[in-house]
Amino acid sequence: MLETELTEERKKYEQQMILRDEQIKKLDKELAKALTIDNGRQQRILAEYEDKMYAGAREVEDWKMKAMAMEREKAELARERDQAIEDLRNVESAFSDVHSKYERIKGILKNSRRNQELLEDRDLEMQARLSETEARILEIQNEVRIRLTKYILDVDQIPQPKYL
Repeated sequence: MLETELTEERKKYEQQMILRDEQIKKLDKELAKALTIDNGRQQRILAEYEDKMYAGAREVEDWKMKAMAMEREKAELARERDQAIEDLRNVESAFSDVHSKYERIKGILKNSRRNQELLEDRDLEMQARLSETEARILEIQNEVRIRLTKYILDVDQIPQPKYL
């Protein structure tokens, strides 16, 4: 009986072994299938990762290019600003020169007007004096004529000597 029991136990054990072997094979197949699926998925993930890495690297390069372009533009703007400041200084200097010349000419014109007014006043004064002098001369001439005429009349009234 022991033998039968052992045989039966053995058959049970063998059947359990067969079932376990089948389960192991089934699990191996599922694992292989899962690994195949995981391997494909891993390859896709890896491909996506590589694509994203390349895209990221390209984006970094683009940013570097943009940064260099911005630096060049910044340098150009700084040069333009410096040139504008220099031009402004030159314009201010030129304006200052023009303004000082304007002030000097303004002073000269003011003096010229004052001199012209003085000369016009003197001219009027001299014309007045000339008129007075001419009037005086006419008076003197008239007085001289009158005296001459009187003298001539007086001389004509003097009897002439008869000696001759």
